[in-house]
Amino acid sequence: MRVIKLGGSLLSDSALPERFRRWLDAQPAARNVLIAGGGSFAEAVRDADRTYRLDPVAAHWLAIDCLGLTARLAAAILPPGELVFEWNGLRRRVLQAVGGTEPKFLIFDVVGFMRQIEPRLGEPSLPQTWEVTSDSIAARVANALAAEELVLLKSTLPPSDRQSVQSAAADGYVDPWFPQAVQRVRKVRCVDLADPVRTGSDRECLLAL
Repeated sequence: MRVIKLGGSLLSDSALPERFRRWLDAQPAARNVLIAGGGSFAEAVRDADRTYRLDPVAAHWLAIDCLGLTARLAAAILPPGELVFEWNGLRRRVLQAVGGTEPKFLIFDVVGFMRQIEPRLGEPSLPQTWEVTSDSIAARVANALAAEELVLLKSTLPPSDRQSVQSAAADGYVDPWFPQAVQRVRKVRCVDLADPVRTGSDRECLLAL
C-alpha cells in the first residue's frame, strides 16, 4: 500500500496530469491513495489570517476545508482516480484486494477523516495550528492504513544533504510535526515532479526515519 501526498503547488501546473501519469506508470504495483495539498486555496486562508489575525483553531479548519476543494480538483484533472470521502469506505477499498476491478489510485478527501477519525487515532494527535500541513495529515493517513510507504510529490527535493525527516522539518521542506506524525511509516520518499529535466533516481530521494 502506498500513500501519495500531492503538493498543492503542483495543481497550478498544466503539465501535472501527464507528469503524474508517467510517474505512476513507472512505480511498482501497489494500492495507491492520493491526498492533495491545499495549494493556493490554503494560501488564501493564510493571507486572511495575516490580515484579520484569525483564531488559530478557526484558521486550521478553514485550511482543512481547502483540502476538500483540492481533492475534487485532483479528481477532475487526474482521471482515472476515484474520489473517496468516507474513511471506512476507503479502508474497505484499499484493505481488500479485488483483482482487476479497482482503479489505479483513490483520491481521498480528508476533511471528514480530520474531524471525526484523526483525533481518535491516539498519540501524537495533530494540533490545530499552522504547524500542521497536509504532509503530516498524509502521514497520519499512511500510519492508519499501515502503508508500506509515503511518497511526497513536490516541486523540489529537500535542500539538506542530511536527508532525514528531522532535517526536512528543520529546513521547512515538511511541517514541524511531520517527524512525529510519520513514526510508524516504513519508508518516506520525496519526488520532484515539477522539474522536466530530472528523471529516474535524480528526481527522488529517501528520507531517513
